Amino acid sequence: MRYLYLGIALVAAFLFSSCSSVSDNNVTVTGKVGYEVALIDTVHNETTFVFVPARGAKLYLMGDPGAEYPYSGSILETTSDTSGNYTFVVEPVTQYEGLIPCSNIGIKIQAFYHDSLIGPAYGELTGFSITPGKDATLPTIYLKRQTQ
Repeated sequence: MRYLYLGIALVAAFLFSSCSSVSDNNVTVTGKVGYEVALIDTVHNETTFVFVPARGAKLYLMGDPGAEYPYSGSILETTSDTSGNYTFVVEPVTQYEGLIPCSNIGIKIQAFYHDSLIGPAYGELTGFSITPGKDATLPTIYLKRQTQ
């Protein structure tokens, strides 16, 4: 009988300490967005690529439909700063049978931008996951010019 109580206590401890409650495990997701411009030196026959930050780009964080456990919270929106940096504070939420996973919550970020140099531009970042309580720095989102 003692082992039965011990077993119940261990299962209860596991359930209370599992990732089923992530309300206090917010994740700060940061990154950079911009595009590259080719500077062509015809005298020396050289081309140099320069990164231009997308100041004021609109970014949206949502669930990645290709992920095993996609984020299912509301779509988050932010704007990049003058250096092209952006930040999202995410409450990691998924919807599926069972407990919320401790990791691998799939996210997707879309970026929209327009300026006089590149015109309308779009970029996307997929295939990345977040873990509750662990901040994430994502790779740079490179924008591409949208053509009609």
